[in-house]
Amino acid sequence: MRLGRQDEAQKHREEYARLQQKNMVLFDRMQRAGTQEERSDPAPWYPILAQFHFEAGRLYALREQRDQAKKHWLRAWALAP
Repeated sequence: MRLGRQDEAQKHREEYARLQQKNMVLFDRMQRAGTQEERSDPAPWYPILAQFHFEAGRLYALREQRDQAKKHWLRAWALAP
């Protein structure tokens, strides 16, 4: 069964394809921008890194390696005072 509006259907398919291409370009641009921003501004990672250094210091302290523990705790404090 054919509906008969092939020229209109073709026009809509082309418009849909054009919009999909535009959306993919925009999506790719947004992904690259986010990645570049994270590389240029490491500040959002500071709390995570501070927690890592705090826990590393705790593990060193449990093993009675106080100098190593102190280094990690000072680094944690510097990252997230």
